[in-house]
Amino acid sequence: MRPMIQFVKDNLEGTLTGAEVGVAQCTHANSILRNLDCDLYLVDKWEQDFTIEHAMSKLKGEANFTPSDSVEGASRFPDGLFDFVYIDADHTYEGVKRDIIAWLPKVKTGGVIGGHDYSVEYTGVMNAVNELVPEATIIKTDWYWRKKQCV
Repeated sequence: MRPMIQFVKDNLEGTLTGAEVGVAQCTHANSILRNLDCDLYLVDKWEQDFTIEHAMSKLKGEANFTPSDSVEGASRFPDGLFDFVYIDADHTYEGVKRDIIAWLPKVKTGGVIGGHDYSVEYTGVMNAVNELVPEATIIKTDWYWRKKQCV
């Protein structure tokens, strides 16, 4: 289980509402569903080798699929809906910055936003996170931040 999901499990209660942005083969989505009591929304274009049909069959109806670009996908949800949002989509500085800006309002106060690939291999991720959420907790290659006030 990724560090952010462990933090969510340890700190948030009840049935949660979460999103994973950048899903690909659903490996992390499976882990989220195994470890959290949640309604999970998956946002991805599914344009690479892994199709949405394959993803849907792999999760057997346990998640809600939103085939979309990450920023466009964010616009489909009301602000303050999610207890957690996990970002693992575009790893460029511009892409991560767009994703954080688009998805942060969707996280309710007290909720958690975070992601993967905070490493020297992905300086775009590191730079965008450092700029937009400098208080983020970094564990291995994961980052997360608990939203304390409306942003």
